[in-house]
Amino acid sequence: MLQSIAESIIKYIVGGEDFITIADGIFADFVRAYSVQKIELFQISKNEDCLNRIAGRSGFCEKLPDAVLDLSQALFLKNAKEIVKNNNELYFPVFIRDRVAMYVRTVLVADASYTDIENVLSQVAVILQNIAVKKNFEDSLQNSYKLLGDILDQIPSGVIVLDNANRNVLMMNKTAAQSEAVQLAIGIGLNLYISNGNSIQESVYEKESGNWYDVTFSELGWMNGETVLMVTTVDVTQKVKNQQRIEYQANNDYLTGLFNRMKCESDLKEILKDSVAKNERGIVIYLDLDDFKQVNDGLGHQYGDVLLQEIANGITSIEEISNSCYRMGGDEFVIVVKPFHFSSVTHIVEAICKMFATPWNLMGVEYVCTMSMGLAIYPEDATHVHDLLQKADFAMYEAKKGGKNRYLWYSETDSGKDEGKSQLEQSIKKAVENNFQNMKVEYSVYNTPDGEGMIYSPEIFMESSVPEKQECCDIFAMAEYMGVMTEIGKHILLEGLRKAKTHNEYFVKVMIPLSSVQILAPHSVDTIVNACEEMGVEKTKIILAISETTEFRDRNKALAVMEILRAHGFSIAVTDFGKGSMSLEKIKKYGADYVRYNYAAMVERYDCEFAKAVVSSLDAYTNWAGIVMLAE
Repeated sequence: MLQSIAESIIKYIVGGEDFITIADGIFADFVRAYSVQKIELFQISKNEDCLNRIAGRSGFCEKLPDAVLDLSQALFLKNAKEIVKNNNELYFPVFIRDRVAMYVRTVLVADASYTDIENVLSQVAVILQNIAVKKNFEDSLQNSYKLLGDILDQIPSGVIVLDNANRNVLMMNKTAAQSEAVQLAIGIGLNLYISNGNSIQESVYEKESGNWYDVTFSELGWMNGETVLMVTTVDVTQKVKNQQRIEYQANNDYLTGLFNRMKCESDLKEILKDSVAKNERGIVIYLDLDDFKQVNDGLGHQYGDVLLQEIANGITSIEEISNSCYRMGGDEFVIVVKPFHFSSVTHIVEAICKMFATPWNLMGVEYVCTMSMGLAIYPEDATHVHDLLQKADFAMYEAKKGGKNRYLWYSETDSGKDEGKSQLEQSIKKAVENNFQNMKVEYSVYNTPDGEGMIYSPEIFMESSVPEKQECCDIFAMAEYMGVMTEIGKHILLEGLRKAKTHNEYFVKVMIPLSSVQILAPHSVDTIVNACEEMGVEKTKIILAISETTEFRDRNKALAVMEILRAHGFSIAVTDFGKGSMSLEKIKKYGADYVRYNYAAMVERYDCEFAKAVVSSLDAYTNWAGIVMLAE
């Protein structure tokens, strides 16, 4: 707005226009910039009984007809020497010889904001006042160099007039003369203006002051008839900072300061496009914390927040990925290794693993937190953002499922598992949302070694077109990954207790699987004991089962919890033996009463002869330890 006014002033003064023409020109610029019904200039009559309109423009930039405003009907203006607000009208006094001689009247549209209009109009009133004091209204304004300088000095923006031939300064207003930053910004802008072919599209940053300026250029006729270049600067630092803050909030995670999911997808789209065009390779790393929910549940959300911030600081401290780390939500992170650093991936992965090898200091509390990572190579694994992230996510899930605290590369041969993972994830989500109506728990039966009783072991079927049995360890791994293990575990626990209650009068035991989340949860023993007592089930009829593939964040606490549960009368079982590390020592440490081994899994992982040897060893060990073996 002020640039346009400055241009109007120079144009009309140099052209020898009178005061009224200048006022109308300024008003025309104003109505084009703001949504106002009208803007008018009224002169107080000699008798001070009315106001005569001498210039004015409507909202459509049309000149208004002459009019008279009776001061007897506008008593609120009597002796008003400051801005007057009357409903949707603003009156700005114009002084001549310390007396109010005119008023600039502006009629705003309904619900318009006064702030911006008030600031600009106050400057307009000062400019009109300076012009008016130099000449009577009836006289034409002279091409006065001093007059022009005095008027431009009233403009709060920096204004410099240059000759087109040598770029010599012909005039500089007070704002520009008193600010080195403004002069430097004009210099930067002028270089851009010339190099861009007499145009400039962006705001100019002046690094010494740290300010941003809008620099505009206009060619005008000068007093000697030659064309000159007028350069106008407006300080837009606050505007730019507001825009930067909005962009930061749109692209960055509020807690960690990392880029967010939207920024990740946007950046990856461009990176993939570029890698395909240049035939270059890069890597996407999908990182998820192991058992993060236990941090929030055990220590509190404020500790979880600090942990996420510390991890964000840690991964961004690795130079090769410092500007390509993203928080996807919750405890999930994505790291993009760009083609330039492809050869450094081993160093990057080792640096991340090293970070998690030592405890994290959370507000004075040391906490051990591990992570699982999945890696996918682009563009060979995928050329689309969604597919690439999905494959890296799948590799991470497989790493978590296989024991956590490790990383895996995506393999195309596992693509069928990818679909199975997605289906299981959807089934679990549906189960939690629908109060487990699509999750059916059935039981297979084992005879006890003495033949006097039975052991019921759960089998879980998820609703689908053809009901499919799902392994508990798979369901638990996915539920922990999704953060819904508490709900799933409670449902399976209650189902097992209901089954046990129906057989209370018989020698029957029911096996109920537990996850690491349930065992390490606060008050875990009380939760299990109270549920058993409320259901009216004898604790000696319950076998609490832990999969051999289960990994505990705090193994010592887990062993203590199992010992307390055994003291309450519960039995302990190790299941899925053969799918994990097949550690006989682990059975001993858990104080297991039962072991359910998976012979088929042993054969699949190794061979038949090796599986027989393991079973033989297990048989000898369990007989010595007094453990009951159950073969799947």
